This record gives sequence, C-alpha cells and structure tokens, in this order.
Amino acid sequence: MFIFPLTSLLADEFLSIKNHISNYCLSPSGKARVMALVPMKDGEAIRLSLGKTNEFRKIISASENFPSENYKDLDRELKLLRIENSVLQPEQALNILLVTKTIAAINLFFINNHERYPLLYSIMENVYYEKNISDEIEKVLDEFGVVKSTASQELMSIRRSLQRSRSEAERVYQQIINKYKKDGWLTDSEESTRNGRRVLSIVAEQKRTLKGIIHDVSATGKTAFLEPQEVVGINNSIVQLEQDERLEILRILRELTQTLRKYYSHLESYSTSLSEFDFSRAKGLFASYINAIFPKLNNHSAFDLKNARHPLLFLHNKLQKKETIPFDLRLDFKNRILVISGPNAGGKTVCMKTIGLLQMMLQSGMLVTADDGSTMGIFNNLLID
Repeated sequence: MFIFPLTSLLADEFLSIKNHISNYCLSPSGKARVMALVPMKDGEAIRLSLGKTNEFRKIISASENFPSENYKDLDRELKLLRIENSVLQPEQALNILLVTKTIAAINLFFINNHERYPLLYSIMENVYYEKNISDEIEKVLDEFGVVKSTASQELMSIRRSLQRSRSEAERVYQQIINKYKKDGWLTDSEESTRNGRRVLSIVAEQKRTLKGIIHDVSATGKTAFLEPQEVVGINNSIVQLEQDERLEILRILRELTQTLRKYYSHLESYSTSLSEFDFSRAKGLFASYINAIFPKLNNHSAFDLKNARHPLLFLHNKLQKKETIPFDLRLDFKNRILVISGPNAGGKTVCMKTIGLLQMMLQSGMLVTADDGSTMGIFNNLLID
C-alpha cells in the first residue's frame, strides 16, 4: 500500500499499535518483525497473515496450551556454527537445546491440532524435528549449562583427582589454621585469596618466621598474606588439574560444536519458525485483548464496518473502564464519498482516523476492532490530509 504522507497522526497511531503488539513478543526477532510491519497490497499475503493471526486468537480464546517458552534467537549460535573450528559456549549450546525442545513441544501440539489450525501448521511444513540435537547436548551439559563429568572418561578422572586434592588441601589448611590461631599468629580475617591462591592472614611480625610464600602485605603493613609451605605442592597440583579440566572441557565443547554443525539447516529453520510463531502469537494476543475480529474480505476498494471502534481509544477507555462509542460506516462504488458534519469534539476526526487505521492494520495482517459481519476490501493507496 502506498501511503502519503509517511509522517502523519495516522502513521504515528499505526506505530503505537505496533509498539503495543511488540510488547507481547517473546523474542527480539519477533519484536523486529512486528516493528517492520507495513501494509501490503497482495491479497493472498494479507489473507494468509490475517489467517495465522486469527488462528492464534482462537487458540488463546480456547485457552489451549500452545508452547510459549524459550523463544530464543539463535543468531549468535548460527553465526558461530558457520565458522569452522569455532566453539559454542555452554550457554549457547543450552539455548540450542531449549529451542529444540520448544520445537518438539510445538510439533506435539500440532499432532492433534493440525487440521484445526492449518495455517499455523504450515509454518512447520519444512521444519523437521531432530531428536539427536537434544540427545547430543544433554550428553554433555546439565540443565544449568555445566559440562557433566560423564561427558568423557578423562574429565571424570580429572574431577575425581581435583576433589581428592581439594579435600586434602582443606584438611591441611584446617590443621594449620588451628595451630596458627592457637599461637596467635592469625589476624581477625584469617583467610583470603591472593593471585588466585588461598592464603592465611597473619600478623606481619611472623612473615619471616613462618615457612611459605608471602603473596602480599596490607596497606598498613600490619598483615601479611601467607601460603603455608605445607600446601604449596597441593595447590600447585590443584592449579594444574584445573588447567587440565579447562582444556578437556574446551575439547568436549569443540567436539559438541562440530556435531551440532551438521544440523545447521535444522537449527536455522527452528529459529525462523519460532520467530514467525512469536510474531503471529503477539498479533493474536493483541487481537484478543482489543476484541478484534477477522472481517469478511473482498477484492474491491470498499468496506462495510459494523460497530467499528478506534483501537487506541478502545485501549485507553478499557483501562479507564469506560465505554467506547462505536459507529457503522459503509462506502462502495455507489456511495464513494461521505460528508461528516457535527460540533467540535463530536468524533469526526476519530471516525476518519479509525477507518484509515483499521485499513492499515488489516493490510498488515492485524485483526480489526469491529463486529462480525463487517466487510473490508484491499486498497492500493492511502492518502492522508
């Protein structure tokens, strides 16, 4: 639809409608789709978009449990998968897992509902749920995105050694702390960390007496931070094991990334489909909130509105618990012009803006605030004065 001028009160109100709808979106890509909406001319595209919105409105009205969690954008993840030898971080792999599970849930929803909601089901037409994606990720990560010890024998062995070393270090530290405390060598804070090492806070006068490594001295010079000689070897072992753990986790994640790279086309279709579901769902939720309907469509530049209401005025009055006064209006080839007269603040401008705004909404795939029995056509131009 050609709109002139692009800047007008009507254009501002259309933008406000889009802002309201975007607030119902679950994903950034869904919001972007809503904000990019412009009225279309193609009748079939308009009908398809309206149909999807209307099917979602029916799902909402029937309180059906359509999956509405984890509509995550996978832009970063897909970008990384396109780069050879790249490595997904655990939270990114977890995002892929959550999206895959959402697709599985949507797939399950349509097993029993595909005939009732054929237009929404068509979004899944080229989407193939691949269970191996979830299986591969769940073999490696727990629900919090932590790499499981069972992800490899090497990682399990490293972590067992780490646990033993940390337990041994804790036992020795406690013995030393008890001794130093008894001898009055510890300050009130007792323990701290310096240079990534666990140290004891000792009175500075003892720093040359006690064996170990002095990592730091307080600004006042009264406290020294000592790593006791008895635990230096154990701590060195822990540092090495932690490095081994990081390297093994990196290897596991690189291997997982390489596996997921095989399913790139699946993941791309998941992301695109969820974005479209999010987009249509948001329009359906908004339509349900403003009591909007799917009018009868014809291919003529004409309309017959029953109890039409300005959507933004309806929203305002709904919050104020006030009634919005509707109107009927018909224009066709026989009655192409309507002259409206009346006093100031009588509703003339609201009436005109309602017609223009509802037409913009309709040709953008949004349901309109009118009653069943209304008929609307498709226009090529919208000229605003």
